[in-house]
Amino acid sequence: MQKKLIVAALAGLAAAPAFAQSNVTVYGVFDVGYTSQETRNTFTAGTNAVSAGPKIETTNTGLDGTLSGGRIGFRGNEDLGNGLKANFVLEYGTNWSENTGIPSTRLGWAGLSGGFGEVRVGRIQSLVKMVLDAHNPNENSTNFAPGNLDAHLGLTDVRVSNAITYLSPSFSGFDVRVQYANTDTDNDATINSAKDEYVNFGVNYANGPLAIAYARNQQTTAAEGTAGEPETTAQVLAAKYNLGVAVPFYSRTERDVKNAAGTKTVDSSVDTIGVTVPMGNLKLVAQYADGKSKAVNGGVKVDHKAMQLLGVYSLSKRTNVYAIYGDTESKNTTTKFEQDGFALGLRHSF
Repeated sequence: MQKKLIVAALAGLAAAPAFAQSNVTVYGVFDVGYTSQETRNTFTAGTNAVSAGPKIETTNTGLDGTLSGGRIGFRGNEDLGNGLKANFVLEYGTNWSENTGIPSTRLGWAGLSGGFGEVRVGRIQSLVKMVLDAHNPNENSTNFAPGNLDAHLGLTDVRVSNAITYLSPSFSGFDVRVQYANTDTDNDATINSAKDEYVNFGVNYANGPLAIAYARNQQTTAAEGTAGEPETTAQVLAAKYNLGVAVPFYSRTERDVKNAAGTKTVDSSVDTIGVTVPMGNLKLVAQYADGKSKAVNGGVKVDHKAMQLLGVYSLSKRTNVYAIYGDTESKNTTTKFEQDGFALGLRHSF
């Protein structure tokens, strides 16, 4: 009996190093709260048009994902030796408070990392979103519309499927990022019968209190049986500086759309300034945004302004409560779109 125990113990010790090389983590975000919003008139981002419409008041109790979208995910890595690792992330978007069916895939990629940097293949954040995630102090709360001009004008350019992404190592604070995705089906009877291609590029600098980042996404598509390739370009430049008592920040996002003939049809831009003030367990954020958009072919220019105030109080490392207020105004020469609202919520991360 004693010999059997010794053999079992030795077998366990022999297997332990191999088992320790693999690591899988389950994580998620649960965010529920109360929101109240009021909208007057309408704004259509695709055509950049403001038009008369009814006043709409919306109240939600127990709403999921106000500050951070609900999610559950799995991330893991395996040590392959000589500094090489295999990595993966599989993340699903969820609506914890409602029965809305099968979760959507937010992220799903696998790759390798080492001294050369990291390569990821699959569904992943666009390079523009990576910059916004790193520099947006309002927790990137795109689910709360009032006061968020980037989301209002469709400038967030969220995720890319079927992508190959390369992230370089950091050199004196600098790193570069390259992303490519392509779905192209050619049919002899048509011209570019189906095409969807992304060519994205980014560069980042983070050293001490200063962080600066730039990213550009370019999406080219082609409708079945048509010549020409419509093109959508989104780019962002962002910077922040940690003063200790406060972190001022600035970002500029732009979005241009060209039709199959190469003529620009949409031209949008937003400049945002603000400050984050940490106060122990409490974080306060204030930001103001000024933007312009235009449907170029005969369209009327629309001026946009927005402000947002956010307070997040941490009850622990994983749980916090928050309050957020936002206001958006978009107007052309004849009509004004207005939206304002507030939210109170509880967010738990695991």
